[in-house]
Amino acid sequence: MSTDHVAAARAAHFTQTIDGQPVASAFENVIDPSIGTPFQRSPVATPDELDRAVAAARRAQPGWEALGWDERERLLGAFADAVERERGWLATLQTMEQGMPLTTSDLFVSGLAPRIRAIAASRAQDCVLIDEPGRKVTERWHALGVVAAIAPWNGPLILGTIKIATALIAGNAVVLKPSELTPLGTMELGRISRGILPDGVLNIIGGGGAIGSAMVAHPGFDKVSFTGSTRTGLAIARKSAEYLRPMSRGRCPSRPGHPDHGAHGCLRDRRLRSGH
Repeated sequence: MSTDHVAAARAAHFTQTIDGQPVASAFENVIDPSIGTPFQRSPVATPDELDRAVAAARRAQPGWEALGWDERERLLGAFADAVERERGWLATLQTMEQGMPLTTSDLFVSGLAPRIRAIAASRAQDCVLIDEPGRKVTERWHALGVVAAIAPWNGPLILGTIKIATALIAGNAVVLKPSELTPLGTMELGRISRGILPDGVLNIIGGGGAIGSAMVAHPGFDKVSFTGSTRTGLAIARKSAEYLRPMSRGRCPSRPGHPDHGAHGCLRDRRLRSGH
């Protein structure tokens, strides 16, 4: 690891991103897993900050969806370019907070920008299902709204990035919470996005199980995307069912080489009928 990056990681002040602005009012320690002692502090969202993040996402989402696929792809491409420029810094952070070897971390981080671009290039096309005299059925896709995304500790940057890009290209706004064990790299994704993505489109907050539970129970979300344990996933699915809200568990929900599956997972299917 670059000694400059290590020193910078220990000295940096990390913040959440809410409505395009840095926010940090409470903190918790981040542990260096190689020695078991704290090496940094990460911001933790308060209930009020969660409400602010959801409100910002709800304000921003209609305008973001109205931009259209091409403009959203352009902005996500600019975000990918900015992420790529900070590859070394992000890889160092991931190694320090997660413990993976730097060569492995660099491999993960080198895939962030290409994955964002690949997902951003996906399209959900209208499809005419029936077209006959007196009857036409067209399948059209619309954004769900605001997505709550919860990412795990073992691949915080790549899995968080997949959730971000998948939801955003489909016209949704996002509130993302990384694992409290590995939050720093994801906080930096929020910082990198400022001034590139419209304010409120991507919000990054911190915290552990308490804030995760508050997200799942929050009525302001239209979808929950979760990667983690089966037990927690089942609890989230039960809570989402109370709101009749879709929930996806796993790699939300794209497959390598098939980014369009991810976009479709964050869209709403509406079949419009016309004719007699």
